[in-house]
Amino acid sequence: MALLLVIALLMPFRIDAGPYAGAFRLAPGGAVNWYFATTSLLRLRRLPLVETRAYLNAYLAHVDPEGGIADVLPMQTGIYAPIAPDSEDAYAATILSLASRYRLEAHDNAWWQTSVPTLSAIAYAKLLTQFKQNGLIRASKTDGTGYLMDNVEDYAGLRAFASALTETHASNARYVTAFVAPLGIAIHGLYDESVQAFRWSDSNPLGPLTPYPACTAQLYPQLYSVTTGHLGRDLDHWAGARHAAARCHFSLDTGPHEALFYALFISALPEPSRSEAAFIAHVKMHAPRHGDLVTMSLLDALGLPQK
Repeated sequence: MALLLVIALLMPFRIDAGPYAGAFRLAPGGAVNWYFATTSLLRLRRLPLVETRAYLNAYLAHVDPEGGIADVLPMQTGIYAPIAPDSEDAYAATILSLASRYRLEAHDNAWWQTSVPTLSAIAYAKLLTQFKQNGLIRASKTDGTGYLMDNVEDYAGLRAFASALTETHASNARYVTAFVAPLGIAIHGLYDESVQAFRWSDSNPLGPLTPYPACTAQLYPQLYSVTTGHLGRDLDHWAGARHAAARCHFSLDTGPHEALFYALFISALPEPSRSEAAFIAHVKMHAPRHGDLVTMSLLDALGLPQK
């Protein structure tokens, strides 16, 4: 029953016909933003398998020869105008995560075997060949910055993809796997001991604790279980980041996505503090019951009712 409700909630965002059939808009009638659509699907507690496969097929059908993809905006003329994405690495990494999760939940090995060459090409072009000297992955060929949130998603995508390749005895499994652990170490290299928090990029100091990007970035390493291979160091960094996030002012009024994401982070903790538990209670009482695709997915991840 819950899955049927999720499918019903997704329908206003879904494109049913034309060259982008199967894709999801950020808002009804709005642009197709592949990153937000992919991450929204990933947040769902259960994937709607038919819709996810159609979405993956739509994405892969529009990958360019360099492994990238453009967002698109529907025009009144009926055509779709391309929009350059604001990053390349996170788009690639999250589609790897979604494809790998779809394979597990759908047991659709035929689809996987057909799609894995394209997925491997995306991973190679946008992730594996884009490492910087500091061990992080650059956002794009035109933006050499290593962003914390992007790189955490890169880590999660490569980890999931490497696991799927290993389980299917792919010839490139060991090659992809070799990149995961060093990336985790590089991500923890963004932790600034002097302020007991993660820098949100390798080009910027932590700066003010604003909800985005500085505060939201603190949540990513622990939420995605990014490890250095040394549990004590990981726990110290996660604790510092959690404390930094607790000093932030997340607000449903001024930043609902960030506030809902913080609530999602807290809900995954084994022992929320009193103030963290109070924030979750506030969100459950005052969260919006509808919104764009991102809001819908966050509400589902939190198990909150929607209309």
